[in-house]
Amino acid sequence: MNTSQTGADPRQWLLEELILALSRLARPAEGQVAYLDTLGTDRSADELALQLDDVAEAALARIVHQPPAARAAEAQDTSS
Repeated sequence: MNTSQTGADPRQWLLEELILALSRLARPAEGQVAYLDTLGTDRSADELALQLDDVAEAALARIVHQPPAARAAEAQDTSS
């Protein structure tokens, strides 16, 4: 998963990716199979779960690797 979206707000990108991954998991089986067919992968729900895991990992990496002062400033920005 490419997490280096140049010029984009990483929080917005992560939110959009999370919504997409969850929406794929929430689809009826026919919609999931159709999506997996577009990827050319085996028809396995594991692929859908792995995509969600990738997004969660990217979000966690952003939180863990962000300096505490930057996290505090970001929290301050979102609360105002």
